[in-house]
Amino acid sequence: MNASRIQLRAGSSRRAAFACALVGCALLFPGRGMAQVTPQAYEEGIIAVAAQDLPVLTSIMLVDSAGQVLLPLLQIAGHMGLTPVRQDSATLRIPRLDGGFTLLDLAAHTITAAGVTTPVAPAELVVRNDEVYVTTARLATLIEGNAVLDMATLSLTLDRIPPFPAQQQVLIDQQRAVLIARDSYNRRVEGSRVPYRPLTNAGTIDWGVSSHYLDPRKLTQFRAELGAAVWGGALALGATATAGTNANESTPHEFFGRYLRAFPDNERISQVGIGDIVTTGLFARFIRGLQVTNAPQHRSYDLGEILVRPDLPAGWQYEVLQNGQLLGFSDAVTQAPVAVPLRLGTTPVLVRMYGPGGQEVVNTLLYQTPTTLLERGRFEYAAAAGNCVAESCTRFGQIDARYGGWTRLTIGAGAEYLSDTTGSAIRPYAVSSFTTGEHFTGELEVMPDALYRASLMAFPRPASTGRITFGFSEAGYGRVSVLPDSKGRWDGEASWEERLARPIGPIRSLRTSIGGTGFTDGSIAHRRVSLAGTLGNGFAELRWEKAPGTPTAVRAQASMLVPTSLARFGIRPVATAGLGISRTGISLISIGAVAQKSSFGTLSLSADWARGTHEPRLTLSWQRSFSAMLAVTRLTSGPRGTDGGSMSMTGAIFAAPDGELDVSGLPREGYGGVYGSVFVDNDANGEFSPGDEAVPDARLIIGNTRAVANQSGIYHAWELLPYSVLRVSLDSTTIADPTWITAQSAIFARPVPNTAVRVDIPILRTREVVGRISAVEGVATAGGVSVQLAPIDGGETLTVSTFSDGEFYISRVRPGRYRLTVAQSSLNALGATSDPEGLEVTIEPSVEVLELPPLYLRPRGRV
Repeated sequence: MNASRIQLRAGSSRRAAFACALVGCALLFPGRGMAQVTPQAYEEGIIAVAAQDLPVLTSIMLVDSAGQVLLPLLQIAGHMGLTPVRQDSATLRIPRLDGGFTLLDLAAHTITAAGVTTPVAPAELVVRNDEVYVTTARLATLIEGNAVLDMATLSLTLDRIPPFPAQQQVLIDQQRAVLIARDSYNRRVEGSRVPYRPLTNAGTIDWGVSSHYLDPRKLTQFRAELGAAVWGGALALGATATAGTNANESTPHEFFGRYLRAFPDNERISQVGIGDIVTTGLFARFIRGLQVTNAPQHRSYDLGEILVRPDLPAGWQYEVLQNGQLLGFSDAVTQAPVAVPLRLGTTPVLVRMYGPGGQEVVNTLLYQTPTTLLERGRFEYAAAAGNCVAESCTRFGQIDARYGGWTRLTIGAGAEYLSDTTGSAIRPYAVSSFTTGEHFTGELEVMPDALYRASLMAFPRPASTGRITFGFSEAGYGRVSVLPDSKGRWDGEASWEERLARPIGPIRSLRTSIGGTGFTDGSIAHRRVSLAGTLGNGFAELRWEKAPGTPTAVRAQASMLVPTSLARFGIRPVATAGLGISRTGISLISIGAVAQKSSFGTLSLSADWARGTHEPRLTLSWQRSFSAMLAVTRLTSGPRGTDGGSMSMTGAIFAAPDGELDVSGLPREGYGGVYGSVFVDNDANGEFSPGDEAVPDARLIIGNTRAVANQSGIYHAWELLPYSVLRVSLDSTTIADPTWITAQSAIFARPVPNTAVRVDIPILRTREVVGRISAVEGVATAGGVSVQLAPIDGGETLTVSTFSDGEFYISRVRPGRYRLTVAQSSLNALGATSDPEGLEVTIEPSVEVLELPPLYLRPRGRV
């Protein structure tokens, strides 16, 4: 929590006049109307103690004959959440910000804090009727805050950085209320059933032009891909062509096509792919064929729960959050563990701890699981068949099945069928993945006579991560390698990463690793050891490496953000450097610099020198993202001058069904869009019709994407995740008229790939509802009673409290049908019933203010 100075609230002149009348203005006119309560002629008066976000505390203060004011320590400290504890009859302990206590010795008249003892004059400390009175300065010392006494208004204002525990608790409660409300809303979004509309429309064109020479006449490649929505699926048709003097005449062009369709609400078949596709399973294979699976397009499985219970001192409390969702919290008395849902991949958990003295400590815990894990009891399959593309086989088939038999263990098996001109083979395999949830996670892959691979990750502490991977593979299987692909090989690596609790100089974290690659006959081909660290504004690595055909070398490299005056122009240059040393001396030197600014792109320049060359090699590259394309250029010069270079441009065009076009430098094929109009629905028919008004420049939030409507109220949002349910909401802070509100409390969209779905945003002018609650004899009050206005067709219930005279006012109410009732909690508190029990309310768009008949509160048991 970023502490900020608290704005103080001074007492009003009316309150000062009231206080003066109450004590006979004795403080302003000494000796008149003030009771002498002690032999030292201490007189008493009232004081209003104020602090931001807390109710005003009215208490008694003492004033001595010299006019010095003494304030009630126990009442004020308790009101601020710093409840003093009596260590013995003469010593008070007051919590401090550092976690310790300030000791106030009432007998010896001393204050001890952080090992320092300060004497207190007798006139600064008075004990009367079990209350301890101290001067304003001593009070500020004891509570570690600021205290400002204003005798003109008889008020005392307090503030502290960080806030006092009572203020902190108010902020905590407010945060929790917001998080709980947001979590409740998110559950409604997740549980909402939005039907998927299988649209058919043309929508995207991805294109690209590239050349691996400075002269494009030597070799240039052209690529185009047309995307369309067909029955709710993504159809892609594309072609690549090469031209130039170096083009291969045997393959001047290549065509490809595929159709991918997801069925988000079907448990048996969730995805179908036809054409040029990439298979799932143990290996990703490029085939031209068919694949069917029941795996969801977007995984978000829950894998059980982990109990989180921080080890905290007495009086501390904590709350546990995940992705901004409040999972649970404790208070200063009970500290029950909080159940944290364990999800696929990385599960970051934020633990925020609050101390009794206003301290705040935030820690982040990371739980990681393999992405191949399934939730308990779930079965997934994938089946594919077709012809191989860019593989050594001609025909291919695959079946893969996986089952989450236990909460944190998934097992699976499958087989691949491969056929070529020499024959065919069936390769069965088995896979398994597991996690303990907190300390270990691992995967195992076995394909007899082809692949054996295992990996294990360990998380002994939140700041530590260890990993071990090892495997054997035959030719054509396993990881991509530069080793000859004619015989079996092995590879392994072990690493450890430590995020330092306290930086060591500029070093923030360290990572060490050791690895190697070799052949199954036992020989070692490649060995490496490295030590790397992240710095405050950069990265550094020291690496020892032995590779085939090269001498053993030690290499050091680093990159660092360079602090310069260019930062004020938005330019943050990064410098890089590298040095290689072998037995023969310095074998490699490299230096470089990178500068980036959105208006001109990213520019990098590097110089590399290697032993055996007479001149360094210079490389200049530039990349810029324009609104319609992404351009990349690379130039390389060597001893013979400019001897290499490449250029490329890529882009995309997206067309909405209303004819609106949008351009981008990134691929658009496979993504979805949402478009529509934002208008004031004056006739409340849900459609843009004569008499309605367009809302120009309206800002909308669609999932995690933002869109802005044009002058005609038309908006478009692109690059959205298809098939997923997204909330469409209006950014009310950008609307000029505060009475406008969306006609529906929640609007959702489900994008279709390669096209855009229409979602109009009708806006209504909200209305006001006024009414009154009357309490008959036997009911204590009609003020402060909670009144609820609930939509009959479902939606968010509006709740307000009545004023002291029983009247209530509800603003920003959408036109529609509602039921007005008195909250059951208020009826229980008053022991009353409502007459009538409720009112059916219809709010017409033409009515600006609706006045309701009164509701009467009658004692229970009376007619």
